[in-house]
Amino acid sequence: MITDLKVIIYEEKNIISKMMELLKEQFDYIVEKDLENLNMLNPKLEDISRELASIEIKRRQLFGDDISMSEVVENSNDRYLKEIYTDLKHILALAKNQQESNDSLIKKELIFTKKMINFIKPADKQTATYNSYGNIRK
Repeated sequence: MITDLKVIIYEEKNIISKMMELLKEQFDYIVEKDLENLNMLNPKLEDISRELASIEIKRRQLFGDDISMSEVVENSNDRYLKEIYTDLKHILALAKNQQESNDSLIKKELIFTKKMINFIKPADKQTATYNSYGNIRK
């Protein structure tokens, strides 16, 4: 059971490392405003997320929903298991931080775009026109 957990944690660590690389790439594309490459990156991120979900399902089948992975790692005497679990938690925190910064940049860019569109388009639904007497008519 512990060897299976080691394999699962190692696979999760590799998948999250790949995801981290893709998130860094996404960050670069967001900063460069390269929408074509950003759109091509989304299917890759979805595939990595599916792989991670399948590994998570394996872990849940191994232990069930009642027992958390941290409890099993803490109760084991295996030093290597604790080490790779710590690495996994660290990489996961980095990936979460990178994802939040990417989301923040996208949100700020969308807010900026919306403000520019509102600035360009007229505020009133009807535009003011002049009548035959030179007065403004709405």
